[in-house]
Amino acid sequence: MQLLKEAIPDLVRVAVFWNPTGPVHSHMVREAETAARTLGVQVRLVEARTPGAVLNLGGAMLFAHRARIAEHLLKSGLPAMCTAQEADLWRRAAWYVDRILNGARLAVNMRTARALGLSLPPSIMIQADHVIE
Repeated sequence: MQLLKEAIPDLVRVAVFWNPTGPVHSHMVREAETAARTLGVQVRLVEARTPGAVLNLGGAMLFAHRARIAEHLLKSGLPAMCTAQEADLWRRAAWYVDRILNGARLAVNMRTARALGLSLPPSIMIQADHVIE
């Protein structure tokens, strides 16, 4: 924590990823919280359990790092879905409705699905107008 504060003097928040089932992590979390209080830094604890998938709730900061996030998700093999801000959702919905009404086609990217270890169900595949191998 001290090194982070020295490297980033105006640091006010730190996310601490930890494994609640790890035998040493509870002790390390207490030490991190104590150090953070001493340095005037807020700690946000994030339990790092193995998820089955990731839901990215969006926002400007996550959008700015979307390429790095996608790269890490692809390497981890975790399927992911991203949401958008409410205004963006309405704009996208209108765009999709327009496309559908004008004969848009559903494309399924099998290369991405395979890279994520996904087996797409027949209910999706029969709707696909185009399958990208």
